[in-house]
Amino acid sequence: MVMSTIVSVSQLHKNFGSFEALKGVNFQVHRGDIFGFLGPNGAGKSTTMRCMLGLIIPNAGEIRLFDKDIKTDKVEILGRIGNIIEKPDFYKYLSAETNLSIFARMANHPIPQKKIHEVLDFVGLFDRRKDKVKGYSHGMRQRLGIAQTLLSDPELIVLDEPTTGLDPQGIIDIRNLITRLKVEKGKTIILSSHQLQEVEMIANRMVIINKGKAIVEGEVATLLNSQKWVVRMQTNNNERLVELLQDHFQILGKYDDVTQTVQFDIDKNQVPQVIRSCSDLDIDIYQVESKKQLEDYFIQMTQNESL
Repeated sequence: MVMSTIVSVSQLHKNFGSFEALKGVNFQVHRGDIFGFLGPNGAGKSTTMRCMLGLIIPNAGEIRLFDKDIKTDKVEILGRIGNIIEKPDFYKYLSAETNLSIFARMANHPIPQKKIHEVLDFVGLFDRRKDKVKGYSHGMRQRLGIAQTLLSDPELIVLDEPTTGLDPQGIIDIRNLITRLKVEKGKTIILSSHQLQEVEMIANRMVIINKGKAIVEGEVATLLNSQKWVVRMQTNNNERLVELLQDHFQILGKYDDVTQTVQFDIDKNQVPQVIRSCSDLDIDIYQVESKKQLEDYFIQMTQNESL
């Protein structure tokens, strides 16, 4: 199936004085993607996003959204995008409903009260719509920010670190909301995040940016499946497990005295073989888990790029 490209960034360069922030960044976002936008601090993620939204002007390169150039069709393009680049800001002594009504009046076209209620209901804040925003938790304000972006029914939503500072339940709420934006609303989402596990759980495609360059881009599942699994296993005889891995699988197992587990890299299809071999040798398995695949892949790619 041919995928429709909604964002195309080609050979993007941006200098701040003598500092070269972007060094030829390239990536594409397809319609319907939840696109993970990853990179360490200072990698160029925020600079790329600001260029993409017309907030800063690049020194060179091309940015096309909806097959239009951001330099010549900025107003039309931004009318089809919703974004939260920094934490959403509201009038704290007004209610959520009143805040959205104010934003609705600023829109280029009339937005009825029914639409305001609809987006508040979608983000789970309808029952709290009359409450002042000052009493909202950080997670509720993030959800209200997403409600604000939905007022104009954008095709593309750009979220910069939407789970930063949230508690575990807040992270789950935002994760579920992003998934629903794609499944129920048909939105395309670009998600910048340091929460690598969250990206792994919901993104279907991603790019990793490091030192101003896009070092890898592709399907999340394909990129991760090309790597060995990082497995952590706890048994009643970890010493014997280490010997088994070395003698029968030529794998080096590392024992962690703190967690009392053995950690090792292994091909996905070998995991059942290791479990069967443990059973044959009367090694009781108490715990088996794969260790944050995207985090390990991310570290590997950024470290290799730094060499």
